[in-house]
Amino acid sequence: MANRENALRQIEEIAEVMRSSFTIALPAALFLAVGAGLLAVPLCEMFFSRFVDGWLFSLCHSVPCIFILRTIFYWVTFASLSRMCIKREGILHPAIRKAWALNPFFPLIPLATASMLWFAGYTPLISPMIMILVGLYFAHIARFAQPIINGLAFTYIIGGLLSIYLASLQLPHLWYYLLSFQGLSCVITGLILRFKKS
Repeated sequence: MANRENALRQIEEIAEVMRSSFTIALPAALFLAVGAGLLAVPLCEMFFSRFVDGWLFSLCHSVPCIFILRTIFYWVTFASLSRMCIKREGILHPAIRKAWALNPFFPLIPLATASMLWFAGYTPLISPMIMILVGLYFAHIARFAQPIINGLAFTYIIGGLLSIYLASLQLPHLWYYLLSFQGLSCVITGLILRFKKS
């Protein structure tokens, strides 16, 4: 009986450490930066379509070039935002850092999903499915995070399901609005986390 109580107490301590380390591992600044980045994507896309795509269309393999260019641009941009906003080296214990870290294969899941939907001709479903996948990730980490992360996960999952219906209406530039919605959700989450911290 004493061993059981000791184990339960240690589990509670671990859960408390996870909850308290969340604001260091995934700080409010990261949510604000990623939210701002997502809000900027439609502007970047307007720039690409107006000034870059026309030049790339003159190449013989324009579609792959456009896809590769955008992938590199957004990957580098968001990886840089993440590195600038998460300054946790030396602060967190390596075990806690590993617990909060994304599995290296996780970014391949939305990329593979988007690629398969694109090849199958279901491009309007790409953004909704990625929203749902990211929402599931937030729901997974919300077990040991601030309650606002549960709200963010719920927002992404419900928004993704609703946008599947909106995709059936074939609204022009729907994914611009979905990205803006995701960005705004991240900014609000970041502001709430920052407000709670201060």
